[in-house]
Amino acid sequence: MMDPKSLLLAAATGCASAVGYYSWQKAIKPLAKNTYFDLKQIAMGMKVFKQSQEVLVSKDNMISIFDKSLSLYPNKTMLIFEGQHYTYDYINKMASRVGNYMLSCGMKQGDVVAIYLTNSPQFIWTILGLIRVGLIPSLLNFNVQGKGLVHCIKVCEPVCIIADSDPNMQRNLQHVYPELNNIPVYIIQSYEMFYPPLEISWIDFDEILATSSDAPINPEIANSIGSLKCAMYIYTSGTTGLPKPCVLTHVKCLMVCIIADLLQITQHDIIYNTLPFYHTSGLFLGMFLNIHVGATTVVKRKFSASTFWEDIKKYNVTGVIYIGELCRFVLAQHNRNKKISHKVRLMYGNGLGIDIWETFQKTFRIPHIYELYGATEGNCFLINFYNRCGAIGRLSPLLNRLNPAKMFLVRYDLDTCQPLRNSEGRCIPVEIGEAGLLLGKVLPEHDLPLYKGAKEMSDAKFVYNVMEEGDKYFNTGDLLYSDNDYFLYFKDRIGDTFRWKGENISTLDVANVIRILDFIEDANVYGVKVPGHGGRAGMASLKLYDGVNLTNEQFRKLYDCCKKNLISHAVPLFLRIQDNMELSGTFKQQKKKLQEEGFDPSVISDSLYYIDRSMQTYLPLTENMFKNINFKKSKL
Repeated sequence: MMDPKSLLLAAATGCASAVGYYSWQKAIKPLAKNTYFDLKQIAMGMKVFKQSQEVLVSKDNMISIFDKSLSLYPNKTMLIFEGQHYTYDYINKMASRVGNYMLSCGMKQGDVVAIYLTNSPQFIWTILGLIRVGLIPSLLNFNVQGKGLVHCIKVCEPVCIIADSDPNMQRNLQHVYPELNNIPVYIIQSYEMFYPPLEISWIDFDEILATSSDAPINPEIANSIGSLKCAMYIYTSGTTGLPKPCVLTHVKCLMVCIIADLLQITQHDIIYNTLPFYHTSGLFLGMFLNIHVGATTVVKRKFSASTFWEDIKKYNVTGVIYIGELCRFVLAQHNRNKKISHKVRLMYGNGLGIDIWETFQKTFRIPHIYELYGATEGNCFLINFYNRCGAIGRLSPLLNRLNPAKMFLVRYDLDTCQPLRNSEGRCIPVEIGEAGLLLGKVLPEHDLPLYKGAKEMSDAKFVYNVMEEGDKYFNTGDLLYSDNDYFLYFKDRIGDTFRWKGENISTLDVANVIRILDFIEDANVYGVKVPGHGGRAGMASLKLYDGVNLTNEQFRKLYDCCKKNLISHAVPLFLRIQDNMELSGTFKQQKKKLQEEGFDPSVISDSLYYIDRSMQTYLPLTENMFKNINFKKSKL
């Protein structure tokens, strides 16, 4: 039997051990882990900072990075497209033909050329040729049509349009051409099959390039283009109205390319890119980033889940750029009993759902997935280096203190979609786990217009006096939350937007199109969750004019109207007919309850309909069809 002194000593030792273990679990271990994460990010940050300072001092532009790789790897394959290999030297000579022709036409630095092309080598050498002589490519979304296409062309004020030979795109352009004041249109034959221009007055660009000189263009022209000058316009997805042309300066484009070093992409890599070039991800992360290091890019006109792994193996791909929906489609297509062999060592992109992340990575044995976050016009960039499932990046208090361009998650007003303020008029940071609106500090040297057009468009994206008097922050419009390790996760788009199949959809845009129809009094558009799909599917609640009962012809008119004026992903998949619209006290449409009810006919007494693309109309949504959609027996 132990004496009292021994018992007391044992008890004290036990208590000390318990306290020590508790301290380790609750304080020391998390501190050690976060210190490790911080030190790793600081090391990476210093590398990026050094490179960014070199970019700023050098006053380089987009042509500088291309010329650097051209001088190092002239005969190396820069781009693979439909089995054909194109070297850096060949792309350069074709770009020179483009630039020399534009100079011969008397075009001058700062003139804008609208680019209405699908993914192809022609896209790349065309914009390189334009940029080399100081022209500004304005990259049109080839899914946009009707009024949206007219707006996108007119707002950038182009001297000409370079368009694809694709018959559907030509028809879209032909349909709106009477509103374009006879802007010259050049047609590029980017398809193996010859498609003649639908308009005789349109000009065959291939014939012009065949006779244009490929002699090197005077380097003084490119050297005279300042790094703060506009390199190109890339359009927003129109989540707050019509698409806006974002001003991408040369220095901003170069900063994006620096990411290659963070991802450890080198000249030995072969990157697979199926994302559209009219978007920042497809063009910069999926193409120019690779040019920066002399890598090879396999370019696809569009994504195909059925040929994905076939291409990966055929071209010895080592890296893939993705959006979340791409990964979802590849996973859904996969035969679980078939083992996929490949050389892919990394995938990078945005939107990979937390629900499929681990399954996707384990199923296909992808060593590293880098999830990125950023906006074309924004100043907030995040990257998840750690294979942390679902995270889009990490931002600890220490890292934010060291970063001049600080970022904060702040509380927001559900009705106004603006930050909430405390008694001193400052924004209120959120707690761990609480969703907050992401704001990014605008530094004076980077305080430039966001969009081409009225100053008010850019001003609307800024928030002032956020943390101190006189400061200025960019409002991303995105809701994020952090965990105890300061990893950040995407929650949702604030306000009247939702994401479907990689596109941010403006509910106001869709509603305005539907309201064109003379039998619809009002439309309330929102996104609803569909099992097995990322993002939200578009649904429209409709109020009809008194005495209207929708006929089959009217349903077809509704379908045709949406298809004609909206990109395909924005066309509502479900309809709900309501006698009265629910409005808030400030006469705003109520969406939350509608979103919660979804499209379930067992809980909704209103008439429901679903889209049938094969019949080009909307049909009644029965409980049986509802089950088929949920169990993926019917395709949306």
